[in-house]
Amino acid sequence: MGNLVLVLIEAVNWYRRYSSGVADSTGLVLSILAVLLMLVTGWLGWEMVYRRRVAIADEAAAR
Repeated sequence: MGNLVLVLIEAVNWYRRYSSGVADSTGLVLSILAVLLMLVTGWLGWEMVYRRRVAIADEAAAR
């Protein structure tokens, strides 16, 4: 869900910059927000795989 929100933020950011032709402080704020969201979703993904052991089962190990 977080990555979907990230794509939407970047789409809005791109559209604002493309339509106005000038980079303003709103674009910088949206970019910073996007980086922070990427860090959070990356951390949550790491936590899910390495701490909670949520992963794809290896068929060779299951036998």
